[in-house]
Amino acid sequence: MQSISDRIGSTSFQKICDAGLRCDVYVKREDENNLSHSLKDRVAWEIVRRNLDRIRNQNLTVIDSSSGNFALSLATLGMDLHFPVHIVADPKHLRNKNVIKKLRSLGATLEFCDHPPIRIARMMKENPKKYFFANQYGNSENITAHRTTGEEILNDMDRRS
Repeated sequence: MQSISDRIGSTSFQKICDAGLRCDVYVKREDENNLSHSLKDRVAWEIVRRNLDRIRNQNLTVIDSSSGNFALSLATLGMDLHFPVHIVADPKHLRNKNVIKKLRSLGATLEFCDHPPIRIARMMKENPKKYFFANQYGNSENITAHRTTGEEILNDMDRRS
């Protein structure tokens, strides 16, 4: 059976415009990713993939702050790969009731507070062996995740030549 993570990436490449421009315009269809239907699926998978053994072996809860897509990606990976996910969100940023409902249905723990980074730091200090901080904004694997995107774009462009 195919894992959800096997269906991240390899999104299509589509020409969207050529009328009146000196060049063709193409888009990479990241909405075709299966977790949050965004490029955040690649980032979440790269961070989890590179740390999955540690997460599983130490029975860690993946924690991060997110206002939507990254949280959905992590929660879906957590459900599929069997690890807990804790999302700390600012209620001013995560207001979409459908996203909140979906996160909860995927088994993620969802906590609202005014200053998510401070809350995460306190939680990790209080329980340093409980959490793996995905750190989407400061994690170098966020950049690494897009190497495959770049390779896909180059391959797609080569096919169009």
